[in-house]
Amino acid sequence: MGKMFAVIKREYLERVRSKWFVVATVFGPLMMAVLTILPAYMATMTRPSKNVANIVILDASGTGLGDRIAQQLGSLGRIPQIRTIAPAGIALAESTATREVINKTVEGYLVVDALTQSGERARYAGRNASTIPDIDRLQDATRGAVLAMRFEAAGLDAQKVQSLSRMHLKLDAERLTKEGRGASGKGNVALAYVMALLLYMSIILYGQSILMGVIEEKTQRVAEVVVASIPSNELLAGKVIGVGAVGLAQQIVWVTSGLLLLKFQQPIMQALGLPAVGMQMPQLSI
Repeated sequence: MGKMFAVIKREYLERVRSKWFVVATVFGPLMMAVLTILPAYMATMTRPSKNVANIVILDASGTGLGDRIAQQLGSLGRIPQIRTIAPAGIALAESTATREVINKTVEGYLVVDALTQSGERARYAGRNASTIPDIDRLQDATRGAVLAMRFEAAGLDAQKVQSLSRMHLKLDAERLTKEGRGASGKGNVALAYVMALLLYMSIILYGQSILMGVIEEKTQRVAEVVVASIPSNELLAGKVIGVGAVGLAQQIVWVTSGLLLLKFQQPIMQALGLPAVGMQMPQLSI
């Protein structure tokens, strides 16, 4: 046992003192912090910008569709410019609007025509064309205006129908077990994902570390000397236990950091000016 303990001690200390161990141990909590902060940051980025309504609507539908879209966008605090044009004048109007976008007078321009009125398509060009929240807001406003026209054509109150159909229902799922009420379903999924990730990293990283250690000793002709002084099964057991202890120490640091991040999530988010993403983890015994 004394010889096997010496192998365990050597494997553990050699890897704990390496730069790889320090970098990987620090990288784990940093990755957890990023995964904690990034969803909240992305949630703030899913809102349309303040200039989304600073556009020109080129209305070639002949039915006042542009006015309805402008009303839909009016809730953002700014009314878009509306230019009623004939279908034959779309190209000239687009050329003029393009120069205005280039000169940063407006953010972009939206072209609506008979195809838009029939629910097929509309065209938008602007500096914020790659901003997904802005495009979603413009698309929702255009769709709402087209639906309002269809409701009125069918003899229905467009505002009443839209108010009745507009719903943002949130379903909270809670897990029930024979021990009683558990945490949310999302918490169980997150826990299963973390456990699977830790198991995967244990097999890949630390298994590979044992393999590389054996190959290194064999390459340097150390294995013959070591095997002559200690049985091969004790040598392999010492390597597995030593490297396993390294992995266990590393994962203890990661798990402790993750629990501390969950505990102090709200103060950290408030300090960064971000909304807290609450998640209750399941209660587990040791």
